[in-house]
Amino acid sequence: RANCSVVSTSFFCASAQSPLVSAKVVPAASNSAVGVVDIAQVFRQHAGFKQQTEAIQQEMVTFDREVSEQRKVIAQQNAKQKSVPVGSPEYRQLDAEIARRASRLQLTQDLKKKELRDREATLYFETYREVQREIARLADQYRLSLVLRFDGQPIDEHNPASVMAGINRPVLYQRNLDLTPFVVSAVNKSTAAARPTQK
Repeated sequence: RANCSVVSTSFFCASAQSPLVSAKVVPAASNSAVGVVDIAQVFRQHAGFKQQTEAIQQEMVTFDREVSEQRKVIAQQNAKQKSVPVGSPEYRQLDAEIARRASRLQLTQDLKKKELRDREATLYFETYREVQREIARLADQYRLSLVLRFDGQPIDEHNPASVMAGINRPVLYQRNLDLTPFVVSAVNKSTAAARPTQK
């Protein structure tokens, strides 16, 4: 599957304007009041969504590196504690310091993970709303009464999960109803327009 971002908005662009749209793929609004969209593909190809998810992932990698360094410090203190007499003032001092560091580190981890989960959930939600708005605009433009979600990826006959997912697809067949490339083109156009102009 091609990598896409979640919130692409250009699905109904002409084939001459976008390499995503085959010359054979045209909106079928004149023949049908139904369209289909591969939402997963829109998310995979959404440039803005991809950039933001990668930024969150990189932030998590950096944070994990910092956590690893803190754990090394705690491990060093544990090793030092073993070299001093049990029950001595230095032992008790190290014991208290280790407990404080471990507790503070755990709390920091929990708060950071929650922050990143919340940001990711917000990103998915806002991207999906953007996609919905673009689908509604296209449906209105092409006079579609219904737009269904479908999966345009081929079924992997060697993967049982893929086969079962394919069997359970709500859309079994469509011809010239796929709005996905237009949605992707539109959302990516919005992403490009939102970027600050470099001087």
